[in-house]
Amino acid sequence: MLACLGMRMSRRGLDFFREWMANNVDPAFSCQYKVQRARVLAAACRREAALLSIGLQEIEDEIGELEEALLLLIEKRAGAAARPVTSATA
Repeated sequence: MLACLGMRMSRRGLDFFREWMANNVDPAFSCQYKVQRARVLAAACRREAALLSIGLQEIEDEIGELEEALLLLIEKRAGAAARPVTSATA
């Protein structure tokens, strides 16, 4: 997922971030609250990463600012969820 966004990160940071995103980002979340949701998710991600001894710098060294990366992924997921399923995408 992140490779298609041109982002690279450490394997440990990448594995954590991918799993965390899959479990925490709801693609149906209201568009008007995306920025606020990205802030909340960034704080939760930082807390959970710290519990696993994964520093924020380990994640941000490759993806840039965590909140911005989360906002981008929220928007990407929301766009994918809004597309109708057709025979070409099913």
